[in-house]
Amino acid sequence: MARSYEKLGQFCDAALSIDAWVALNPGQHDTSQTRAMISNYTAKGKCPASTTTRPEVFAIRRHSNVVTLPVAINGTRGTFILDTGATYVAPQEYLRPEGQSGDRTRKALSGSTPQTGLPRASADEAKILQLGSLQAKDVPIVVQTETRGMYGDGVDGLLGMSFLSRFNVTI
Repeated sequence: MARSYEKLGQFCDAALSIDAWVALNPGQHDTSQTRAMISNYTAKGKCPASTTTRPEVFAIRRHSNVVTLPVAINGTRGTFILDTGATYVAPQEYLRPEGQSGDRTRKALSGSTPQTGLPRASADEAKILQLGSLQAKDVPIVVQTETRGMYGDGVDGLLGMSFLSRFNVTI
């Protein structure tokens, strides 16, 4: 798709299509090659880059020795652990995006059995995920079931790369 936009001279659209592809599976798609392609298309198209907007700065709050941030999924607020090692945003079941049952994209990712002890989870998508003024649409998430309190009191999930990879993050 990006090559088609490139041939049409629509470099900003080419960069956006690669950015969207990276967001689908940042663990595999966020590479130096895709970053270079996005950077080249952005420069060729003189696209507004994230560096031209004012940076968003968050005070680091520690919750049981981890960094936590206030996140909203379709307006439902929660406290999430900043986890650059997590491929996806992983909210607990009670924060499932309102009006979504997961049936559209529901896939069992792991079975909760006495032998494994792993929580059940299903693939889904958040229409809007917000952290301060940063906002992303159609963010792939993995909704965890049967895990209330899994990360400790007051923590509602993990803020992973399916959201973070859409921004230039500096810690």
